[in-house]
Amino acid sequence: MNKEQESLISIVDFLEETLEDAKAIPIVHKAFYDKKELLEIVEQIRLRYPEELKQSQYIIENRQKILDEAQHEADEIIRKTADKVNLMLNEHEITRKANEKAAEIMENAQNESRNMRLATKEYVAKTLNDLENTISTALQKVRDDKRSVN
Repeated sequence: MNKEQESLISIVDFLEETLEDAKAIPIVHKAFYDKKELLEIVEQIRLRYPEELKQSQYIIENRQKILDEAQHEADEIIRKTADKVNLMLNEHEITRKANEKAAEIMENAQNESRNMRLATKEYVAKTLNDLENTISTALQKVRDDKRSVN
């Protein structure tokens, strides 16, 4: 087996085979392992692991970059489409009529607001006049009652 071409997975598979092929010790459920062979396998794993980790990281980074670029392009397409739709709507008859209706509604709302303010002022003025008359009448009654007591 060429150590240069072995992948981390094949090394782990070889380790597993080595452990399975170990001579078993009956009764205690233990096995004899060739320490030197196991240490060589661990060393091979250590040598391969960083390179494969780097390759995985590179793939992950590129994947995210591609996804980010695709998302950016999609966002740009959506923005351009929305701009185009807005432009088309602004030029369209429906928008013109909607703007006319909105202006009419706004004018009606302003008129209604003005009428409500006037009605409120009139109501407050009438209520204050009524209150003033009531207080004046009560004051006059108090004065009359005071004079009759003296």
